[in-house]
Amino acid sequence: MDKTAKILTFTTIDPAIDRATITAFRNDAHRCSYGETCPFEEASYLKWIERRVDRFPAGFVLVKEDGQPIGQLELQIVSIDDVEVGFINLIYLVPAYRGNEYGNLLTDYAETFFKSNGVESYQLRVSPFNARAIAFYEKSGFQKIKEVTQPHVLWCYMKTIGR
Repeated sequence: MDKTAKILTFTTIDPAIDRATITAFRNDAHRCSYGETCPFEEASYLKWIERRVDRFPAGFVLVKEDGQPIGQLELQIVSIDDVEVGFINLIYLVPAYRGNEYGNLLTDYAETFFKSNGVESYQLRVSPFNARAIAFYEKSGFQKIKEVTQPHVLWCYMKTIGR
């Protein structure tokens, strides 16, 4: 059976229950971006997730196939230059699901979330060393808009979706 024919479910993250999964996914995402995992304060990350889940429960989700976590999204609405825009903090798939059109299913979910929150565009940041992610974003219609440093160099991408 074609993998993309499977039905994905998006379930709100519960930091207490999903702690091991979301910290493992976050570490792997960092390794993909920078070639190494980064030490981080797990308790602070879990508190941050908890606050974000309270505000955007449909935006902070585990992506599951057949009940098994295969990815994670962290989506929120932020104000940039006095304009409300969507922002992807994390779009993540486990390695076996990358390059199989699953990324499109995640961006479809993100766009539905952002449209339901009344924003016309959304942004994300990506390491210039993450060539695979950049190729996916550009193929998906994102435009590079600027470069920032915090503390690593990151490229900012934006996609306009309308309402």
